[in-house]
Amino acid sequence: MSEIAIVGVNSLGGALAHKIATRGRFARISLIDTGEDIAAGTALDIQQTAAIEPFQTTITSHIDLRYAAQADVVVLTQDLLSKENENSAIKILSELARINRQAVFLCASHTHRNIIHRGALESGIARERLIGPAPAALKSALQALIALELNTSPSEISLAVLGTPPEHIVIPWDSATAGGFALKHQLSLNDFSRLKSRTKLLWPPGPYAIASVTTRICESVVSGTPLKRVACFVELNGEFGVNGATTVVPINIDRTGFTHIVEPILTQQERTQLGTALSFS
Repeated sequence: MSEIAIVGVNSLGGALAHKIATRGRFARISLIDTGEDIAAGTALDIQQTAAIEPFQTTITSHIDLRYAAQADVVVLTQDLLSKENENSAIKILSELARINRQAVFLCASHTHRNIIHRGALESGIARERLIGPAPAALKSALQALIALELNTSPSEISLAVLGTPPEHIVIPWDSATAGGFALKHQLSLNDFSRLKSRTKLLWPPGPYAIASVTTRICESVVSGTPLKRVACFVELNGEFGVNGATTVVPINIDRTGFTHIVEPILTQQERTQLGTALSFS
């Protein structure tokens, strides 16, 4: 029976639970939060929508992390606004790793890059099972923006996202395409320059956008259907010549977590930009 545990019931946690419930790919969702009334209220609210958007997923609420023990995927959603919050999240992640030794862990908030870095070092979770999906929402927003410029579908846009947003986002523009053709030949220089300048303004993504991309990753884990070139925060281990840094890279994902980091072809300028980004990781 497929199960997901969502730890931290805020706007992102609620949006994610609702999205997963209505898609019907998980049998059970466990909402876990120290604020019992918040978790219970959110679970009840989502269950009550079943009369409008029929689904069979069971949603339960808990305050005890042990209810994540059987989950295939564990998702942390709380925002980290201080060092104290970060230290608390690391303790929670380490406890979850002790309770559940087989799950894939998704640190879903846009504030979770350092949680992934510290988690890979301190929690005992293999780096392949520790993923930050928020950058995939940034990539989706960028595809939508380009599609509007070209009056086409976002699915026609292919590009890679790397680096450390918002200040050090690296887009290999030379290899970006729209409808299979080089993007740089389909936009004027002014439009292209304007597009580049707007990229960092797309960060951070909103909770619904992050919930959508996180849902896709959760479903890939439980179904085993691979996802390719998903822009996520992960810990590097020799890729791009770097060890011990967490940054955004394209990854392939299946039921075990991420299976491969895709290293796109970069110009010398883009390699320099990525090197700068990694120095901030």
